[in-house]
Amino acid sequence: MTGDRGTLTALHLLLVWVLATAVVPTLGFAVFLSAWGGGAGATLPVSRCTRCRTRSWAG
Repeated sequence: MTGDRGTLTALHLLLVWVLATAVVPTLGFAVFLSAWGGGAGATLPVSRCTRCRTRSWAG
């Protein structure tokens, strides 16, 4: 039972690593292209919260 669990854990970590190495550069490249085309899509509007006087994501 322990060997099966270890195998599943290793497989899970491998799949997460493969997904991350594929997705993160793609998202970074998409942000780069968005910034290259004018930058509107590469920025997130940030507004100031008047109640707690901290910055928060506008949404």
